[in-house]
Amino acid sequence: MARYQFSYGDDDSSSENPFSHTSPPPSPSPPTPPQATIAHANALQATPFPPPPAPILPPPHPPIKPSPSPAPAPAPAPAPAPAPAPAPAPAPALPPSPTTSTKPPTPPHPTTTKPHASSLQKIIDATTWYRSLIETQEREISEAETKRQEAERKSQEMEEKMGNLERELEVWRGGWEESERRAGGL
Repeated sequence: MARYQFSYGDDDSSSENPFSHTSPPPSPSPPTPPQATIAHANALQATPFPPPPAPILPPPHPPIKPSPSPAPAPAPAPAPAPAPAPAPAPAPALPPSPTTSTKPPTPPHPTTTKPHASSLQKIIDATTWYRSLIETQEREISEAETKRQEAERKSQEMEEKMGNLERELEVWRGGWEESERRAGGL
């Protein structure tokens, strides 16, 4: 490969290698790790890993047998307290019958009823919003149409006034010319 030398006049310093005063390149042999690192690596290779511990299982449970439970006695209905003002009476609580469960009914699952109600409410809200938007736009269109009709009427009135002024000007000009002729003829 050719080596190019550039010279700027009498200065020969530009032909020198700019990297010549840097440190010499590293030796081609790779650096050796400390002896402790080598001994540790050899020790790791020599010792096998212990087997993983066996999983700990819980003791087996005995089978659950249903036990007969006596039906609880019905709770006495509370006596209504006299109210100073008549208020709507709540629905009377019925005592549980022996054939029905005494467990309170589970509330409806939120994913079965609430999404439908919220979706319906969103639809109603969106419909109401669109309806109000349409009414607002119709009102604005009506107002704009009224303003356009007023502007058209005023424009026609101005055209009529301009026509009347032009006729009056012609009449005045005719009268002025007539008076000039009379004045010149006397």
